[in-house]
Amino acid sequence: MKKKRGIIKFSIATAGVLHLVNKWIDSSSITKQSSTNSGSYYHWKHGDIYYKKKGKGQPLLLIHDLSPFSASFIWNDLIDSLKDDYTLYIIDLPGCGKSEKPAITYTNYYFVQMVTDFVQDVIEKPTHVVAEGLSGSFVIMADAMQKDLFRTITLINLPELKYLKKQPDGHSKILQVLFELPFIGTTAYYMITSRINTEYMFTEKLLFNPFYVEPRLIKSSYDASHSGNGFGKYLLGSIQGNYVNADISKALKKAETPIHMIYGADYPHYHHAITEYRKINENITAEIIDDCRMYPQIETIEEILESFFAYID
Repeated sequence: MKKKRGIIKFSIATAGVLHLVNKWIDSSSITKQSSTNSGSYYHWKHGDIYYKKKGKGQPLLLIHDLSPFSASFIWNDLIDSLKDDYTLYIIDLPGCGKSEKPAITYTNYYFVQMVTDFVQDVIEKPTHVVAEGLSGSFVIMADAMQKDLFRTITLINLPELKYLKKQPDGHSKILQVLFELPFIGTTAYYMITSRINTEYMFTEKLLFNPFYVEPRLIKSSYDASHSGNGFGKYLLGSIQGNYVNADISKALKKAETPIHMIYGADYPHYHHAITEYRKINENITAEIIDDCRMYPQIETIEEILESFFAYID
């Protein structure tokens, strides 16, 4: 009996310590974030969406990759070069950056709804769109469900179809549940999104040149993952649980909107991805940009701009 009581007391004490540590991380990370907001909020029915509107001309929607580490800041280096020709709409996806981070299971269709509603309610006309990574699947699905939503579609490093086809299974569901646990899940999330891991992610996984990474990228990514009192863990859990994936084969096959794919030459298996997608839709055009991996808009600014202007215009 004494042993059981000791275990219970230890568990309560451990939970209390984890709670205090998580609260400390919340408060310390929030104080380091910028208090200024240069953007606006779209009051979507499922939560507020932060976005910035810049420039003049044809509308161009920029959508970052789906990750708690990512947000609209990844497009900052391109804004000055694009704003004279386009009205830019640069969003933080739900669960990311300064947008609302509801404690839900995020699905592909949830993001498809969000993109569709944003174009219809905020942009209010067909728009060019550039989407990065997994977010490209939301654009393809939205295009299939709603005609005349996009004028052109540019996809940066769209994952291979075999990845997009992955569905929740026993293992992935357990991962999601673990992240949603009150203390353990939050602590695990903060360990994954620590400043050290954030820097490691850029130098070892995201950038072709590990010496390119700048302190501002680390800070912006760290701030994005730590805003919202750790509620980014629900998005991360949904990603790990494969709930945000969707087989886009049918949507891609019937797509009539022009689609252009861009891959970094250091992106894994890009040749296979391009071949696979062009078998589904032969009208897809593709381009490879050297000396970059996940973020050509950061590592190869001139090349990505040249690709944008050549395709969109």
